[in-house]
Amino acid sequence: MHGQQCVEFVGGPYDGYRHQIGAVAQEIAEDAALPVSENLIRAVNGEEHGPLYPYHRVALYHLSFAENQQLQYLFVGEKSHEGTLF
Repeated sequence: MHGQQCVEFVGGPYDGYRHQIGAVAQEIAEDAALPVSENLIRAVNGEEHGPLYPYHRVALYHLSFAENQQLQYLFVGEKSHEGTLF
């Protein structure tokens, strides 16, 4: 898959998740906010589908480069879906 790379999520509820991207590093959002619910975490981990639950919080990540120039989103915190920072 030439021309594509992955961004790895480090820390927080998405820790270890790798997402394949087709964009170059300069086109990737500097910050990411991802909804967190039991069913989304199961899906990311490749587990069986279960009942659908609404999300109640959002995981916040900031783009960084690892020493090997691998793209990483580093966990910086969570907010409730009402906007309260945890």
